[in-house]
Amino acid sequence: MSHRFAKQVGVFVLTGICGVALAACGDDSGARRVIAAPEAADMGRALADATRPGDQDAARILDAAPFVDVRPLADAAGGATGDASGGATGDASGGATGDASGGATGGAAGGEIAPPECVEDADCDNGAFCDGVERCLRGVCFASPRLPCTDNIACTVNLCDEATDTCAVRADNAFCVEGQVCDPKVGCFRALGCAADATCDDGLPCNGVEACVDGACRPGEPVVCDDSVACTLDACDDDTGRCGALPDHGACLPGELCSLDAGCSPRPPCVRDDDCDDAFFCNGQETCDAPTGLCIGGAVLAVDDGVPCTQDVCSEQLGVVTHTPRAARCQDGQFCNGAELCHPIEGCQAGVPPALSDGVACTDDACDEAADFIRHTPVDLACDDGLFCNGRETCDPFADCRPGEPPRVNDGVGCTVDTCSEVEGRVVHAPDDARCDDGLFCNGAEACDASAGCQAGAGPVVDDGIACTDDACVEARREVVHTPLQARCDDANVCNGAEVCDPSLGCQAGAPAAVGAVCSDAPRSLCFGSVCAASRCGDAFVDGGATPPEVCDGGAGCTPQCTLAGAGGGGARDGHFVFAPTVTYLCEVFGFPLIDIAFDDATFQTVAGQLNVAGFETNGTPVLLVQSPPPAGAMFSVSGRINGGCTEIYTLAGTFSDADHWCGTFTIQLQGAQCGFCNAPAPIAVCGTRG
Repeated sequence: MSHRFAKQVGVFVLTGICGVALAACGDDSGARRVIAAPEAADMGRALADATRPGDQDAARILDAAPFVDVRPLADAAGGATGDASGGATGDASGGATGDASGGATGGAAGGEIAPPECVEDADCDNGAFCDGVERCLRGVCFASPRLPCTDNIACTVNLCDEATDTCAVRADNAFCVEGQVCDPKVGCFRALGCAADATCDDGLPCNGVEACVDGACRPGEPVVCDDSVACTLDACDDDTGRCGALPDHGACLPGELCSLDAGCSPRPPCVRDDDCDDAFFCNGQETCDAPTGLCIGGAVLAVDDGVPCTQDVCSEQLGVVTHTPRAARCQDGQFCNGAELCHPIEGCQAGVPPALSDGVACTDDACDEAADFIRHTPVDLACDDGLFCNGRETCDPFADCRPGEPPRVNDGVGCTVDTCSEVEGRVVHAPDDARCDDGLFCNGAEACDASAGCQAGAGPVVDDGIACTDDACVEARREVVHTPLQARCDDANVCNGAEVCDPSLGCQAGAPAAVGAVCSDAPRSLCFGSVCAASRCGDAFVDGGATPPEVCDGGAGCTPQCTLAGAGGGGARDGHFVFAPTVTYLCEVFGFPLIDIAFDDATFQTVAGQLNVAGFETNGTPVLLVQSPPPAGAMFSVSGRINGGCTEIYTLAGTFSDADHWCGTFTIQLQGAQCGFCNAPAPIAVCGTRG
């Protein structure tokens, strides 16, 4: 029921029917006795369960029973039913209380009156907690109209423990419809799954504020209505969330009506129904029992229509009972199966799932339960036509498939051939060297770089590594020409012959001139081996033009005309000699010196059976020049080497003209596969003077 009562609804009232009334019917002797409570207590317990589903009819029957004065009379003349002059039925002047001539208290003709059963409520107490509070009215004990252990929650079982004087409430889900559970505070409750408190709000303020706890809805604390008046039905109005009270005359004893302010209060005898009307619609229509002068309470209007999702309200203002469908009571918390509805007769109805399709063929339409949202996800693959060169098609969530943008073919490089290959599924930029060719041979073959465009050719290698050739690229002949230049080999030394340029081997030595051949225009310059020098005594050449003329040049039998003063073999040539000119040679690659010679003096020493010449260095490394055995005459030839991938052989050869002078040549030879970077020079003429 939509109104929640703090006190029991539809409690029983006294009736004159045997087996139901608190006072039993008369026995065989006609005497009557007052029965205080066992039967009434049983009725109260039965009625406490009458609020559960299926038992409402019993509650309504009891609630509609009339108020009856059941005080016994002393004899048949007075009787329980009274007579025209008095009795229980009373009249306008007597009513339920009787009068001096009869009624409930008896009269002169009625014989003896039975003594009263009680004077105050305490006289009626049977000591049973579960029976409630018995009351004394006009000397008669009455059972409690309302039992202590009752509530208005249809799905609970109310238990009373007489031993401990306590009440207990047990929730029973069996009394709820499928999908609901019983909460002892608010009754049947749909425990929805949730993510936020708003999901759980049932829109009914009287139920309190629902909350989402651990993913499930939990009921709130319902509004408790209690005006402290025992006989009123206190309820919360779900439309306003405010408490109200309704008089429940069935909670009072015979002869009493319920007042919102004073509770159960005696009423004067009534004559007609208007005398009993309490101006409340929802507690039924009160009537007047004219024979007894007692007001009879109407049956509280049945509110519950048996449809769990309707809000059932008896409106005092409108004077009607309404059953308002509340869809919130049907919601299962699921978005994707639609919003459930409440039918006023058939109850909760399944919702209509939201439409998924947005009418766009390329979107993936799905219901997102977590977000309570219909998602339309564009799927580009649904638009793909399988072709690369017309671009990648895309899905527009509103306009459906859109054509793709064709890939850019032109890469801006003029020498590439740009095409879109459907087979390879890519744009191809093929370099075309022919687009870069300038038609010239000597600047090399131009090439097309796919990124940088035309690149200049490296050109043919012109330098053949032969120093004496003139290397040139002849565009007209489209070839590189290496022309030998003999002058590049001429060392200006007549004595060692005329050098020639071999286009493959470089400079080649000529045939040496005969000893004594004139080698220059200077007076007395003759060839001594490969050295051009002035003729001196002791140079092993008899120079007839000498002054004085030579007869012999050393050895036995020489005339005194040309005597060798200290010249000749042995240790006479030992000592330090200064060169003229300085012997120099440099070969380098990219600024890095491979051979670097600067040779301007040397020390001659005959020791251990050989002639040693020290002082020569190449690249800062000393090289000892040796002749073994030492020479016996004026001529010498010392040599040394540095082994490696390119073996370097150095030779100093000459002839002493006297003890302090010699002339000759310094020769460099290079042997090996790694000598391609350097070319050996022609023999270098040099003379030494002791110094």
